[in-house]
Amino acid sequence: FLPVLAYDGANMTQIDAGGILDIAMAGTSATLLARKWESALLVNVDNDTLRRIMDLDFAHIHEVYDRAVVGEYAGARSALGREEVTSFWLGLRSAFPNAEFQVHHQIGMEGTHMPPRAAVRWSLDGLHEGWGSFGAPTGKRVHVMGISHAEYGPYGPGGVGLRREFALYDEIAIWMQILSDT
Repeated sequence: FLPVLAYDGANMTQIDAGGILDIAMAGTSATLLARKWESALLVNVDNDTLRRIMDLDFAHIHEVYDRAVVGEYAGARSALGREEVTSFWLGLRSAFPNAEFQVHHQIGMEGTHMPPRAAVRWSLDGLHEGWGSFGAPTGKRVHVMGISHAEYGPYGPGGVGLRREFALYDEIAIWMQILSDT
Protein backbone atom coordinates (compact mmCIF):
# COMPACT_ATOMS: atom_id res chain seq x y z
CA PHE A 1 0.00 0.00 0.00
CA LEU A 2 1.09 3.57 -0.62
CA PRO A 3 1.69 5.81 2.39
CA VAL A 4 -0.92 8.44 3.26
CA LEU A 5 0.49 11.95 3.33
CA ALA A 6 -0.98 15.12 4.82
CA TYR A 7 -0.01 18.65 3.84
CA ASP A 8 -0.35 21.38 6.50
CA GLY A 9 0.44 24.33 4.28
CA ALA A 10 4.20 24.09 4.79
CA ASN A 11 5.13 20.44 5.36
CA MET A 12 4.21 17.05 3.95
CA THR A 13 3.97 14.39 6.66
CA GLN A 14 3.09 10.72 6.60
CA ILE A 15 0.11 9.85 8.78
CA ASP A 16 -1.00 6.58 10.30
CA ALA A 17 -4.49 5.10 10.75
CA GLY A 18 -5.09 7.21 13.89
CA GLY A 19 -4.21 10.37 11.96
CA ILE A 20 -6.65 9.40 9.22
CA LEU A 21 -9.40 9.00 11.82
CA ASP A 22 -8.45 12.39 13.31
CA ILE A 23 -8.77 13.99 9.89
CA ALA A 24 -12.12 12.32 9.30
CA MET A 25 -13.46 13.48 12.68
CA ALA A 26 -11.93 16.96 12.97
CA GLY A 27 -10.87 17.93 9.49
CA THR A 28 -7.16 17.58 10.28
CA SER A 29 -4.89 15.48 12.47
CA ALA A 30 -4.52 16.42 16.14
CA THR A 31 -0.84 17.29 15.71
CA LEU A 32 -1.46 19.50 12.68
CA LEU A 33 -4.48 21.04 14.40
CA ALA A 34 -2.42 21.98 17.47
CA ARG A 35 0.10 23.72 15.22
CA LYS A 36 -2.59 25.67 13.37
CA TRP A 37 -4.17 27.21 16.51
CA GLU A 38 -1.33 29.71 16.78
CA SER A 39 -2.52 32.64 14.67
CA ALA A 40 -1.39 35.66 16.70
CA LEU A 41 -2.97 38.04 14.18
CA LEU A 42 -6.48 36.61 14.67
CA VAL A 43 -6.14 36.51 18.45
CA ASN A 44 -5.03 40.13 18.52
CA VAL A 45 -7.86 41.21 16.20
CA ASP A 46 -10.58 39.48 18.23
CA ASN A 47 -9.01 40.45 21.56
CA ASP A 48 -8.86 44.10 20.42
CA THR A 49 -12.48 43.95 19.23
CA LEU A 50 -13.73 42.65 22.60
CA ARG A 51 -11.65 45.19 24.54
CA ARG A 52 -13.02 48.06 22.49
CA ILE A 53 -16.62 46.85 22.91
CA MET A 54 -16.10 46.44 26.65
CA ASP A 55 -14.65 49.98 26.71
CA LEU A 56 -18.04 51.09 25.32
CA ASP A 57 -16.69 51.75 21.80
CA PHE A 58 -19.74 50.30 20.00
CA ALA A 59 -18.84 52.21 16.80
CA HIS A 60 -16.04 49.65 16.44
CA ILE A 61 -18.68 47.05 15.51
CA HIS A 62 -19.47 49.10 12.40
CA GLU A 63 -15.75 49.34 11.63
CA VAL A 64 -14.86 45.62 11.69
CA TYR A 65 -18.06 43.55 11.42
CA ASP A 66 -19.55 42.44 8.11
CA ARG A 67 -22.82 44.34 7.55
CA ALA A 68 -24.61 40.96 7.35
CA VAL A 69 -22.90 39.52 10.44
CA VAL A 70 -24.73 36.67 12.17
CA GLY A 71 -24.52 36.52 15.94
CA GLU A 72 -25.57 33.72 18.26
CA TYR A 73 -25.68 34.77 21.89
CA ALA A 74 -26.56 33.80 25.43
CA GLY A 75 -30.25 33.22 26.04
CA ALA A 76 -30.70 31.62 22.62
CA ARG A 77 -30.62 35.12 21.14
CA SER A 78 -29.79 35.46 17.44
CA ALA A 79 -28.71 38.67 15.77
CA LEU A 80 -28.51 39.60 12.10
CA GLY A 81 -26.56 42.71 11.16
CA ARG A 82 -24.45 45.22 13.01
CA GLU A 83 -27.34 46.94 14.80
CA GLU A 84 -28.62 43.75 16.44
CA VAL A 85 -25.08 42.72 17.42
CA THR A 86 -24.57 46.18 18.94
CA SER A 87 -27.84 45.77 20.86
CA PHE A 88 -26.62 42.52 22.44
CA TRP A 89 -23.28 43.95 23.58
CA LEU A 90 -24.88 47.23 24.69
CA GLY A 91 -27.38 45.34 26.87
CA LEU A 92 -24.63 43.38 28.62
CA ARG A 93 -22.26 46.28 29.09
CA SER A 94 -25.00 48.69 30.19
CA ALA A 95 -25.94 46.39 33.08
CA PHE A 96 -22.34 46.47 34.36
CA PRO A 97 -21.00 49.81 33.09
CA ASN A 98 -17.96 50.00 35.37
CA ALA A 99 -17.13 46.28 35.53
CA GLU A 100 -13.53 45.32 34.82
CA PHE A 101 -13.05 43.32 31.62
CA GLN A 102 -10.31 40.68 31.55
CA VAL A 103 -9.14 38.20 28.91
CA HIS A 104 -8.14 34.81 30.36
CA HIS A 105 -7.36 32.72 27.28
CA GLN A 106 -7.22 33.29 23.54
CA ILE A 107 -6.50 31.23 20.42
CA GLY A 108 -6.70 31.83 16.70
CA MET A 109 -6.59 29.63 13.61
CA GLU A 110 -6.26 30.04 9.88
CA GLY A 111 -6.87 26.77 8.06
CA THR A 112 -7.33 25.52 4.55
CA HIS A 113 -10.96 25.42 3.37
CA MET A 114 -12.18 27.00 6.61
CA PRO A 115 -12.69 30.64 7.59
CA PRO A 116 -10.09 32.33 9.80
CA ARG A 117 -11.35 32.27 13.39
CA ALA A 118 -10.50 33.18 16.95
CA ALA A 119 -11.80 32.23 20.39
CA VAL A 120 -11.49 34.17 23.64
CA ARG A 121 -12.41 33.28 27.23
CA TRP A 122 -13.13 36.44 29.21
CA SER A 123 -14.78 37.84 32.34
CA LEU A 124 -16.42 40.96 33.73
CA ASP A 125 -16.15 41.78 37.43
CA GLY A 126 -18.08 44.64 38.98
CA LEU A 127 -21.38 45.92 40.26
CA HIS A 128 -24.82 45.64 38.70
CA GLU A 129 -25.26 49.40 38.59
CA GLY A 130 -26.85 50.10 35.23
CA TRP A 131 -29.98 49.42 33.24
CA GLY A 132 -29.40 46.76 30.61
CA SER A 133 -30.02 43.08 29.94
CA PHE A 134 -30.49 42.34 33.64
CA GLY A 135 -33.15 44.88 34.64
CA ALA A 136 -33.04 47.60 37.26
CA PRO A 137 -29.67 48.21 38.95
CA THR A 138 -29.26 46.47 42.30
CA GLY A 139 -25.68 47.40 43.24
CA LYS A 140 -24.85 43.70 43.70
CA ARG A 141 -21.34 42.47 42.95
CA VAL A 142 -21.33 40.22 39.88
CA HIS A 143 -18.78 37.99 38.14
CA VAL A 144 -19.58 37.19 34.50
CA MET A 145 -17.62 34.40 32.81
CA GLY A 146 -17.90 34.48 29.03
CA ILE A 147 -16.60 32.91 25.86
CA SER A 148 -16.58 34.36 22.36
CA HIS A 149 -15.85 32.74 19.02
CA ALA A 150 -15.44 34.82 15.86
CA GLU A 151 -15.19 33.82 12.22
CA TYR A 152 -13.93 36.21 9.57
CA GLY A 153 -14.86 36.50 5.91
CA PRO A 154 -14.09 38.46 2.78
CA TYR A 155 -16.72 41.18 3.26
CA GLY A 156 -16.56 44.12 5.58
CA PRO A 157 -14.82 47.42 5.98
CA GLY A 158 -11.29 47.13 4.58
CA GLY A 159 -12.12 43.89 2.71
CA VAL A 160 -12.23 41.60 5.76
CA GLY A 161 -15.06 41.49 8.27
CA LEU A 162 -16.19 39.55 11.29
CA ARG A 163 -19.00 37.53 9.71
CA ARG A 164 -20.13 35.17 12.47
CA GLU A 165 -19.89 35.63 16.22
CA PHE A 166 -20.87 33.38 19.09
CA ALA A 167 -20.80 34.69 22.68
CA LEU A 168 -22.02 32.83 25.72
CA TYR A 169 -22.25 33.48 29.45
CA ASP A 170 -24.27 31.82 32.20
CA GLU A 171 -27.38 33.98 32.58
CA ILE A 172 -28.69 31.92 35.49
CA ALA A 173 -25.46 32.41 37.45
CA ILE A 174 -25.68 36.17 36.82
CA TRP A 175 -29.32 36.34 37.95
CA MET A 176 -28.46 34.32 41.07
CA GLN A 177 -25.78 36.88 41.96
CA ILE A 178 -28.11 39.81 41.28
CA LEU A 179 -31.06 38.37 43.23
CA SER A 180 -29.16 36.85 46.17
CA ASP A 181 -29.70 38.20 49.67
CA THR A 182 -26.01 38.25 50.53
